[in-house]
Amino acid sequence: MAYADFDRDGDVDVVINNTNMNASLLENTLNEQKDKQHFLNVQLIGSNQNIHGLGATIHIYTQGKHQFYEQSPYRGYLSSVEPIAHFGEGSAGVGSGSGVGSGFISVG
Repeated sequence: MAYADFDRDGDVDVVINNTNMNASLLENTLNEQKDKQHFLNVQLIGSNQNIHGLGATIHIYTQGKHQFYEQSPYRGYLSSVEPIAHFGEGSAGVGSGSGVGSGFISVG
């Protein structure tokens, strides 16, 4: 199983690799609703030795709530996710954020 925003609409979708069967893509249709939700995607870009910024951390603060992300795209045996941090912000939007690690941050 892996998750990512496959259709780039701001909500996270899921793909499941079934044994001896075709893979299944479960599309999240949340953003097709009338009241779209805010989100923030952050792509970490590290040095030549660590191009995805593995181990870097991100903290996002919105309306008194705290979200934390540590860059590690590995999710079990032979599974991974896209190396992009996804923060769901609902109707609020991001208030502030900080990060720890070397390299650059690409926000989209």
